Amino acid sequence: MMALNLRRWLRRIAFGGLVFFAPLLWARALYPVTPVDELVPAQAALIFGAVVRDGSISPLHEERLRAGMDLLERDLVQTLVVSNTAEAATTMRAWLIAQGVPDRQIEVDPEADQTPDTCRYELRERGGRDVVFVSQSFHLPRLSMQCGWVGLAGQALAAETYRAAGPSGLSQWRVLQIRVKRHAREAGLLWAGFLGLYDGLGVSDEP
Repeated sequence: MMALNLRRWLRRIAFGGLVFFAPLLWARALYPVTPVDELVPAQAALIFGAVVRDGSISPLHEERLRAGMDLLERDLVQTLVVSNTAEAATTMRAWLIAQGVPDRQIEVDPEADQTPDTCRYELRERGGRDVVFVSQSFHLPRLSMQCGWVGLAGQALAAETYRAAGPSGLSQWRVLQIRVKRHAREAGLLWAGFLGLYDGLGVSDEP
């Protein structure tokens, strides 16, 4: 009897997990990530920011910036748009300049508290250029969908390909913990978006 009850609970947990992650799985199928070698050249890369603490970017944040630098080096984009709050965006810009990226190739979007704000700014200020969305793969399905909702489409590049190295990097175990947590968070935010509760909700995109 105990074994039977355990199996029932495991089936319920599995079913609940499937339902919870269904929107994320659907969004991943609808908005696939493009490998860097298959990207079509675009005008700009939108680098979605994250919360900056103590004036420093996080390792996952660094992955996004390194991905943008690679796009510049491959001549796949001409401009990097660093997007978040004013503090975070200027910190991103300073980090890129310290890595040797010319200031003329960096644009600052200081008005993005949440994911859709980045795409609204791009549409309002630039009219919707050909763009590449740059973030981690757990974030890309939702941001691609939400940007589509406001009228901006783009290719999507997964930033984790550009693992932060050295003292700013994280252990494999810590990276796994963060990514599992973030996948669950993204699934919850997608549910909130479908229910009209998130555009939204004062939720930042910190890693």
